[in-house]
Amino acid sequence: MLKTKQTEKKAFATLTSHLKEVVECDIKMLELKKFNIIIIPMIERKHFYLICFDLENAKVEVIENMVSNSGFYRMSAGTKFKETGTPCKVKNYMVGYLKAMEHPSAARMAVATLTKKKMEWATSDNFNDCGVFTMRHMEMYKGSDIEFECGFST
Repeated sequence: MLKTKQTEKKAFATLTSHLKEVVECDIKMLELKKFNIIIIPMIERKHFYLICFDLENAKVEVIENMVSNSGFYRMSAGTKFKETGTPCKVKNYMVGYLKAMEHPSAARMAVATLTKKKMEWATSDNFNDCGVFTMRHMEMYKGSDIEFECGFST
């Protein structure tokens, strides 16, 4: 788990450790070369959302149920580590990991723009169901270039 008071080095080590757990320490899988999409579920200030890395199309998307981020997280890249929003930090950690693994998409992901996915079913006042939305978003996301339909009404 990434924590507010962690240093950049410690947070990177945490991400690497969690990746090892997910792939059950399979060295080949740790290289992530067999994956097109990596989805990282996040919780920040009791709000769930996703950071999706589309390695094939070199895109990084934040997916959540709210129209705006409503102060749950910042998308911006600050001049100092503490000023940088969590999605930007996670992108930087993932790019660092991809470079360390000599992943073929590392250079393209380093220059990929972090964007928030626009969805017709985004809500403006539903603060309680973000976990349900996040699970469905995780289940239905197939990449940045494929129509994203989750079955929610608008």
